[in-house]
Amino acid sequence: MVKLEKNQEIAAAKSYFSHQLVATLVHGGEWLRFKSAGEFKVVIVDVELTRRQLVKRFQSTIGESGGLVRIMTPEKMDGRFPRLLDPAHQEKLVEELKSFGAQILVIDSLTAAFRIDTNNQDHLAAINDFLRRLKIVHRLCVIILHHAGKNTTQRGRSDTEDHLETVIKLTPLPDALPGEIRVKFEYEKETRGRGGCEFRLRSPERPMVGDQRFTHGGNRPDAAAG
Repeated sequence: MVKLEKNQEIAAAKSYFSHQLVATLVHGGEWLRFKSAGEFKVVIVDVELTRRQLVKRFQSTIGESGGLVRIMTPEKMDGRFPRLLDPAHQEKLVEELKSFGAQILVIDSLTAAFRIDTNNQDHLAAINDFLRRLKIVHRLCVIILHHAGKNTTQRGRSDTEDHLETVIKLTPLPDALPGEIRVKFEYEKETRGRGGCEFRLRSPERPMVGDQRFTHGGNRPDAAAG
């Protein structure tokens, strides 16, 4: 899960982060200490942006995917995305994933796709059951984006984190230059002991890494990437 504060700046960073991660999974390489051999098939369920907005952002991050990426947006479904809390809609998504041969599923965002009350324990239990089934039965890696609450912690109950292997938090930093977004990337839950980092965006529409500064536990830079 990638957790982020809800404001305009971090929303741009959220899209950049998720799309750049997908680009690494599709094309291979290394980015922010994530490594991939590439050639993974990815389905992106995005309920927050229009297809046109997504395609525009993809051009600057993912580029040509060679048929390895499939986008699912509300326009493709008569303007209203299925409620993934509904078991019937879950099955339709599973069928779509199987027909495409997906290996990775990106959901943006948790509340928009499932349309839930994040304080409802039964809703969250049903989501956990579905996510476990995607992982164990269908052998999928699932990446979920979720907005943090006003105090930057988990919005609603934290039950959705119980079965997750990794939880990443993105926080805007105050010392960005004009026209720049600077973001702190840190692990709230991580089983492999990797450190966090910082990255910069020059513009929401033309994202670039610029000055990557890697940190251990969010303290001091210990390496630099050009």
